[in-house]
Amino acid sequence: MIRHRAAPPLAQRFTLVIADLPGYGWSAAPPSQPDHAPYTKRAMAQAMIDAMETLGFVHFRLAGHDRGARVGYRLALDHPGRLEQLAVLDIVSTWDMWHRMDARLATRAWHWMFLALAEPFPERLIAHDPKYFFDYRAAAGAKAQSVDFFDPRALAHYHAAY
Repeated sequence: MIRHRAAPPLAQRFTLVIADLPGYGWSAAPPSQPDHAPYTKRAMAQAMIDAMETLGFVHFRLAGHDRGARVGYRLALDHPGRLEQLAVLDIVSTWDMWHRMDARLATRAWHWMFLALAEPFPERLIAHDPKYFFDYRAAAGAKAQSVDFFDPRALAHYHAAY
């Protein structure tokens, strides 16, 4: 999400809690387990509930982009009544995505299957050239030739995280 552009106008009307999901951005990246814990959407949803409760919010609105949207779905399912509103951006439901998977979609969403492989395989390949991996996926996802459309500060953050 383009936080640096979206947050200022939203902050004029709402209290914002802008969290990095566990293992993303500047958050801690605990070791993964064979069942992918603590990186399941269910575990991340619980982490968000815990964080919001710590900050004094029992009920809240949630907007999630990409993986954050999937965590938002899981949070809504696992914690009914906690969300006043949920906005999900840039995703198709997981059920629809997997049940509509065909050869055409698989060539566009190959990274889903790749990233679901057991560690350390994806991590080692990405670590070989993380900047290239990010730029390739980001440009392809935006149907662009390069990542020049990113604000340079945002791109620097993505590169640092990768």
